[in-house]
Amino acid sequence: MLEAAGQREQALAAYRESLAIGEKLAADPGNAEWQRDLSISLERIGAVALKTGKRAEAVEALRRALASASSTPTSAAGSR
Repeated sequence: MLEAAGQREQALAAYRESLAIGEKLAADPGNAEWQRDLSISLERIGAVALKTGKRAEAVEALRRALASASSTPTSAAGSR
């Protein structure tokens, strides 16, 4: 919602907070849904960082998202 309202910096901060929580949850490798959610959070951070001119942060987040998605079991990949 923040991003849609043009508040990209606030959206980026909210996504970072969400990521911090998601990283703790995703520490459980047996929960594929949390692993997938971590990847989604990283994708969102990457997209907003790119839009705000933070290219290095965007690249890092998107690389992490790709690595996370690649390691997520297929049973979670299509569940949303």
